[in-house]
Amino acid sequence: MRQQINKLRKTALTLSAILVVRLILILKPNMQLAYDNRNPIDGTGAQLQRILGIYCLSKFLKLDYVHKDIKDVSTHALDPFQDDSSRREFVLRVNKIFDLDSSKYAHTNTVFMNKLKLRGLLLEALRNKITRKPVMLDIIEPFGIIDFLPRIYEEIPVIDFGFDESVTAKFGQIAIHYRHGVGGFVNYHKQSISRQLQDSYYLDCIELLKLEVNRGEKILLFTDAPLEALDFIPPPNQVRNWVGSPNFDGKKIRINKSEVGPIFQNSGLNIEFIHGGDPLEALAIMANARILIIGRSSFSYVGGLLNKHGQVIYPRSFWHSPLRGWKRING
Repeated sequence: MRQQINKLRKTALTLSAILVVRLILILKPNMQLAYDNRNPIDGTGAQLQRILGIYCLSKFLKLDYVHKDIKDVSTHALDPFQDDSSRREFVLRVNKIFDLDSSKYAHTNTVFMNKLKLRGLLLEALRNKITRKPVMLDIIEPFGIIDFLPRIYEEIPVIDFGFDESVTAKFGQIAIHYRHGVGGFVNYHKQSISRQLQDSYYLDCIELLKLEVNRGEKILLFTDAPLEALDFIPPPNQVRNWVGSPNFDGKKIRINKSEVGPIFQNSGLNIEFIHGGDPLEALAIMANARILIIGRSSFSYVGGLLNKHGQVIYPRSFWHSPLRGWKRING
């Protein structure tokens, strides 16, 4: 019964989203959309998903997009940037690669929206038509609309990561993302399910891969899971980012050892495990993979969004909606 109610609710919201989009296109409001980069500081994948979502929404609604750089990213245990200097260099690289086409800022009134929803967007469009004053919507999360109309993401641009042959040689391979977090299948703050997927999802993916993989073909598995348990101490100026996170005692975070190996060791597949490393390199490989298996993670979801030609495999239980053509597997 609950599943039927949820399905009906989602259908109603999808129809509402279609109606609001059509009204916006008719109204043609003088609005600009931008990413509110002031706060909060979040991971690379989460912020890129927001920026790409806002960009695509502006194009879909025929509104101006004003690009704003990411100011900072959260450091995780296996990231190669563990101090302020290396993190700043990484953020510069991210902003250079994801420097999206932008309109000029029109000196408008600014409305800050934490979570953009259908009602808020429509009200601002109607207010704009009445006042005739241009307005900038500074948005953190656009998913209250895009998750009900994921075809909006079809406006996504082609991204040139600019890597040399040592990386581009890996393009076209099969890629898997295993989101581990702190391990133990714990729930994060305000989330009812764990970001870490159950083994059954990956076991089903393995069976699918056995039908698709050429003999000896290498599979690249990216994970944030450490080989051994460790205590991660966030940079001092990022401690506040981790308040409320599982296994965080106010100073350090206990991260369980990797649970990836046992799932794949008897698969018979040629898998290379990549624990941590350069997030941009991993993202570029996922965006160009022949087959990409994503986790319940914004990071690999962005890899799927940017993947124009490969097969993307997606867990049904993810809170973000799949694009057309993505293959859904229970997980």
